[in-house]
Amino acid sequence: MERLNGYKHLILGNHDRGHSLAWWLNVGFDEVSEHPIIYKNFFFLSHEPMYMNKHMPYVNVHGHIHGQKYAGVNYFNVCVEHWDYTPLTFEQIRDAVVPSEEQA
Repeated sequence: MERLNGYKHLILGNHDRGHSLAWWLNVGFDEVSEHPIIYKNFFFLSHEPMYMNKHMPYVNVHGHIHGQKYAGVNYFNVCVEHWDYTPLTFEQIRDAVVPSEEQA
């Protein structure tokens, strides 16, 4: 954990609940959430894909789906297997899901 750059926020998933929140903080996470969170009024961050309807103004950034990419315009799968085990920035995710003319 100490070799990873940036602020590390863990959203607990199905394999993470065997430890206490304090344990994860001691491992090196800056924050630990038991539930999904909204970041910058655009990103809906969760461990696994959550239901998103076309009226929701968020993109669900999630993991959990390891073997395939989860399809849908309101979803972005950040499982490390899909990104050559390289972290992505929120700007990279935004740029991938928002057409450039809408970003201006």
